[in-house]
Amino acid sequence: MSSYGPEAKQDYAVRLEGPIVEDILQFELENLPGQSAARRWWRRHHKAEENRQPGEAQVLLVWRDNEEHRDDIERHYLKMLTQARREVIIANAYFFPGYRFLHALRKAARRGVRIKLIIQGEPDMPIVRVGARLLYNYLVKGGVQVFEYRRRPLHGKVALMDDHWATVGSSNLDPLSLVTESRSKCHHPRSSF
Repeated sequence: MSSYGPEAKQDYAVRLEGPIVEDILQFELENLPGQSAARRWWRRHHKAEENRQPGEAQVLLVWRDNEEHRDDIERHYLKMLTQARREVIIANAYFFPGYRFLHALRKAARRGVRIKLIIQGEPDMPIVRVGARLLYNYLVKGGVQVFEYRRRPLHGKVALMDDHWATVGSSNLDPLSLVTESRSKCHHPRSSF
């Protein structure tokens, strides 16, 4: 991805330091398919940095796979929507979640939570726009504010809730990410994120 120009994408990342980094690396090397060669190469070329000093932030790695963690990412989103009191902002590149998620968005909005959904206005695949727009009426009638980001292709997968919960990762809110692919997200339950 380029940083500037028409090919640039709007994306988000976090820099993690401390014990979580080694934990994530170990998890990835042990759980991603076909990682034995990568694991051997990594151990030969990199010494684990001695940064076991925990900071003040709490981070939770949430993983989705087709075996033990089939709905973990969606469950964390649903829990967040249930606990929200003031505001939820979700920016997601490919938004076409299942009924449980859509229902939870509307239910939170009915409780008075401001729900702001930011999705691609100029997606790289036209079918993405068609799929998302099928949901607009249902969401807006339920009190959800829907915004299309049009400055460049949106590639981000982030959410914020009430100034004390945030998530960033690789999981879209669509069937491919939530049902078939291995994906991960880092959740942070404090506003220093």
